[in-house]
Amino acid sequence: MKKYFSFLIVAAMIMTAALSSCEGPEGPEGPRGEQGPAATITINAEGFWVINGVATTVRATGAPGTTPTLTINADGFWVINGETTTIKAEGSPGQQGLNSYLVIFDSDGGTPLFRMTGVLHGGKVTAPAENPKKSIGDLVLDFVGWYETGAATTFDFNTPITDNITLTAKWINPYFAKWVADWDLNYSLTLSANYLRVDYFDIGGYYKVSPLTWTAVVNTNPETKDDYPMGYKIKGVVSEDVGAGYGEDTWGGHYAFFIHKDENSIIEQDDDNGWYGVYTKVTE
Repeated sequence: MKKYFSFLIVAAMIMTAALSSCEGPEGPEGPRGEQGPAATITINAEGFWVINGVATTVRATGAPGTTPTLTINADGFWVINGETTTIKAEGSPGQQGLNSYLVIFDSDGGTPLFRMTGVLHGGKVTAPAENPKKSIGDLVLDFVGWYETGAATTFDFNTPITDNITLTAKWINPYFAKWVADWDLNYSLTLSANYLRVDYFDIGGYYKVSPLTWTAVVNTNPETKDDYPMGYKIKGVVSEDVGAGYGEDTWGGHYAFFIHKDENSIIEQDDDNGWYGVYTKVTE
């Protein structure tokens, strides 16, 4: 149990839930509701839910990442996962109702991890006021936007909500691409947040390194630092080897990849400033 609470606290999982309210049964042509009262939900060091900064007597339970059910009872108190708290809510009592839906903002490992809000049928959801943040070691990712599952474009917040939906954050970084070695077009690197893949096209083999650690470094080589000023040492465990014959359990760590100012090429350079040529980004 202690490990579970430590996970949630370290992850700083903050979930914002909003319950919609209306003044009576909604007719076929009734008015559309707005978003209801908001509540910021966290977990304190003792493992109890905290609503808007006030600790409850309800213990946080469930698997890591599980979002709580938050409602208002007939007496106007917040209810978490069916357990009544002593904290009054500003809003009408009751469940979300048959005509309201839950919108979950999933930051895909960013901070805050989740936000939740309730919206009446046909209403519109508002994007969180602040974008989430995400980094992997020293590697800071750029937030692209919120995407519905399977969508190729960002979610249109003018869309009427007619069902429960999850909007997931998309992240990018200039390093996340395929890079082909200029000195050997049969050799390429593919980088993403969590893995690196090396392909040998002439033999049809590859190996994959995952997970990765990213450590930021500054280029001190007078020959290359003006065009390739910043980079990362990338290190990881060889998780797959299909016909490549790499032969090692770990990869990287003693050399860095520096990216060009125009972000279209990278160089591989060791700790003694020796470098091994240029990789060009493949545009698909």
